[in-house]
Amino acid sequence: MAKTGEDVDRDLAVVLGYLLGRRVGQGELLAALKVSRSTYFEQRKTGRLATPDNLVRAADAFGLNAVDLLVRYGHVRNESVLEYAAQRG
Repeated sequence: MAKTGEDVDRDLAVVLGYLLGRRVGQGELLAALKVSRSTYFEQRKTGRLATPDNLVRAADAFGLNAVDLLVRYGHVRNESVLEYAAQRG
């Protein structure tokens, strides 16, 4: 499945900073993701930083909506969220 989220090619720290209205420091992001520096840089280098599990951890740590981040990065389609919400009532 091709990722089509609006922020799929944007750096996670930049997107988080935009959503929070402030700069997110590297140490703060490492703590939020619960990863080491080396793991962070390896994931960033290989394009695996915005995985669903990392996005959910970041959302939880910063008080953001995890579904919003998952949609922004193309892991879940907007239509799927709406269908799910309609089914759940």
